[in-house]
Amino acid sequence: MNIVITNDAQNIAGGENYVLYLAEGLREKGHNIYIAPLINSQLAKASNDSGFSVLEVPYAHGGREFKAVKVLYDQIKQKKIDVIHSNSNFDRTIAAAAGKFAGAINFATIHSCMSISQNITHKFRNKYLIDRFTPVGFSTKKIMIEKDKIPEDKISVVHIGLPENKFLFSNEERSRIRSEFGLDESHLLIGTVSRLVEFKGHTYLIKAFKKLSEIFNHLRLLIVGEGELKEHLQKEAAVLGISDKIIFTGNRNDISGILSALDIYTQTSKDFGGETFPVSILEAMSVGLSLVVSDVGDIRYMTESGNGFLTEPENIDQIIDSMKPLIESKKLRSDFGKASRRIFLEKFTLQKMVDNIERLYFFEMEKRRSYNN
Repeated sequence: MNIVITNDAQNIAGGENYVLYLAEGLREKGHNIYIAPLINSQLAKASNDSGFSVLEVPYAHGGREFKAVKVLYDQIKQKKIDVIHSNSNFDRTIAAAAGKFAGAINFATIHSCMSISQNITHKFRNKYLIDRFTPVGFSTKKIMIEKDKIPEDKISVVHIGLPENKFLFSNEERSRIRSEFGLDESHLLIGTVSRLVEFKGHTYLIKAFKKLSEIFNHLRLLIVGEGELKEHLQKEAAVLGISDKIIFTGNRNDISGILSALDIYTQTSKDFGGETFPVSILEAMSVGLSLVVSDVGDIRYMTESGNGFLTEPENIDQIIDSMKPLIESKKLRSDFGKASRRIFLEKFTLQKMVDNIERLYFFEMEKRRSYNN
């Protein structure tokens, strides 16, 4: 099968890593894979570095959309593409139009827990141009059915999967990271990895950590990532008098090492912010960490078998109450961590995700053949 995977982002985050993972998994199955990123984007470079055929597209607004459609249409026709698979709201429209004109099957993966019908163009696209929607969570599917009025039989939830041995625990990395930040095994390290933006809920984590650190003096908090709220969060930590116990690392490329250094992984996201199925939680599960996470989006599907605690979003007391037993019991942390790794291998590997996507590709191709005959 000849497949184009599109994405219009300038920088690499969860959705762009999804593109790279999906592309790699499909390539290993013998498909011809092309990635169509924004010209000169980080994804364009990463795709080239990974050995993929790259079809750079001038995704742009303000009347320049037609040029992007024409560029993508020409490539689809030239490469004889069977499936075009989009991954964000803008390239979704460009890909849907180009694919429809060129006769390719249109797939759209939805990564955020928000409506995808913001205007009449989106409504037309969703109704007439896209053949199959593959949201990464059931929470998103619910919005698509109830708010976007997309027929349920056009929607198939496919949870994200990761390579099963990409994120693994390492004692050597644990020691290295802890040494870098002046920590040893006497410290209990709680951590989170995400963009520093409002819907990730870092402020609730910091407030909860303040109270926990008054009870447990050996606690430290590692906040990994960059974003618009970094300075605000640092000031908040200073006002609370806990700057010496919170480490802001910025962006890191050694995520396996960072996660190996942690004792508890947490993500205190807010509701209604678009959070659906955070890859960072999967990475923590793969390494074998216990979890304290908000009950938003599809996060509950990651924590349904004894590997962590769910908390109400923005509920600082619940964060504290969920952390306490894990802080107090190394055995509980170990048991939850083992369960995390087991659940990850059972449900959330890249192989499972790619198998499900490939099955849907074949299903839509067969449906198209039957219709044409």
